[in-house]
Amino acid sequence: MKRTLAMVAVGATVATLTLTGCGSGGGQSGGGPVKIFQFAPYESQTASLPYMKTSAQAAVDEVNAAGGINGRKLELETCDEKYDPNEAVRCAQRAVQEHAVAVVGSLSAFGAQVMPVLQSAKIPSIGADALTPADARSPMNYLIDSGVPGYTAMPAVAKKYLGATKIALIQIEFANAGETKKYVEKGAELSGSKIVYSAEIPTDTVDFSQYVAAAKKSGAQAIVSSLAAEWTTKLWKAMESTGSNLKVVASAGSVTPKVAAEGGDAAAGTYVVAGTPSADEANPWGKQYIAAMKKYEPSEKVYAGVGLRSYAAVHLFAEVAKGIDGGVTSTSLVQALDKVHDMEFMWIDHLSFDKSGPIAGYPRVVATEAFPAVIQDGKLVSKEPFDPFAG
Repeated sequence: MKRTLAMVAVGATVATLTLTGCGSGGGQSGGGPVKIFQFAPYESQTASLPYMKTSAQAAVDEVNAAGGINGRKLELETCDEKYDPNEAVRCAQRAVQEHAVAVVGSLSAFGAQVMPVLQSAKIPSIGADALTPADARSPMNYLIDSGVPGYTAMPAVAKKYLGATKIALIQIEFANAGETKKYVEKGAELSGSKIVYSAEIPTDTVDFSQYVAAAKKSGAQAIVSSLAAEWTTKLWKAMESTGSNLKVVASAGSVTPKVAAEGGDAAAGTYVVAGTPSADEANPWGKQYIAAMKKYEPSEKVYAGVGLRSYAAVHLFAEVAKGIDGGVTSTSLVQALDKVHDMEFMWIDHLSFDKSGPIAGYPRVVATEAFPAVIQDGKLVSKEPFDPFAG
C-alpha cells in the first residue's frame, strides 16, 4: 500500500493560553519557533540510547526543510533522564518550564512519576515508548506502537517460528520486570504456550551460563528475553559456550542492526519483536528514516526501532500541528490529537486517539501490530507483521 505522511484537518480555533507554573496551554502562538521536547536515558548504566535524540533531530530538520509548521520553525530541546527517577521528573519539569508544546518520542521507566507532571501541565506526549502502566493509561499519552505491552506477541512468535510451546523468560532485575512478565504471561495464554522457567538476573552478572542451563533443564524450547543490548550479547555468549541449541525471542530494544551484525553465529536464528517496522532499508519507513539520518545526522551510525519511533513521533506532531486553525499550543494540540480518527500514518493503517485501544486496562495502546524479524547472516530479515490482540 502506498503511504504518505498523513494530514489531519482540525476545525477548532483555540485561543492561546499562557503557561504559568503547571497550568495549561503551554506554547506560543506568534511567529517564533514551535518548541517540542524529548527526554530519554541517553547515557546510563542500565540503557544508553543517544540515537533517540539524533533520530528526533533528523525529523525536526526534515520538517523545517519542508517549511516547518505552517512557516514556523520547529525547535527540539532534549534532556537526559539517565534512567533515574529524580532526573526523569526534572526532565518533565523542564518541559513545563520551557513551555514545550509537546514531548515527542521519549522513553522513561518512571512513567508513574513523569506523567502526572505532564498531565498537570496538559502537555501531550506523542510516540513515547510505553514501559509502564502509567504510560499506557495517561490521557496525555498518544502512543503509536504497543511498547512493553507488545511483549505479548513474543510467545506467539516463539510458537509460530520456532515451534516452541514451552518458554523460558529471562530478564534483568529492574523496576518494571513484574509488568513485563505479566505481558509475556498474557501472550503465553493467548498463544497456548506455557512459561516453564523465569529468571531476573542481577545487573552486575557477567556470565549467564547458569541461567541458560536452568532454562534448558526446565524443558524450555525457546528463551523469551527483554534484556537490553549489552545483556543480550552476554546471553548469546552463554548459549554458545554451553552448546545450547535454544533460540531467543527478543525485543527490538535488545537487538539493533549493529548488535545483530556483531552477534556472530550465536545470534543466528534469534527472532526480534518490535512495535515498529525494522529500522532498515528493506521497508519504506525504515528507508525513509535512514535517508533522513544520513542527510541530517551523518555521524550517527546506530539505526534502531526506538529511533524510528522518535522520528515518526516528530512527524506525527508536525502533521497534526499543521492542521490546527489558530495558535499551536499544548491545549490546541491536545484538542487536535483527541480528534484523530482512522488516520493513515506511516505503517499504521487506522490510527485513532478518539477511542480506547484493545488491551484491557491500557486504553492508550491503540496501535498493537507486531513486527517480527529474524537474524540471518548478521542481518535482521523482516517477517510478516501480525496483531496479537486481533480476533
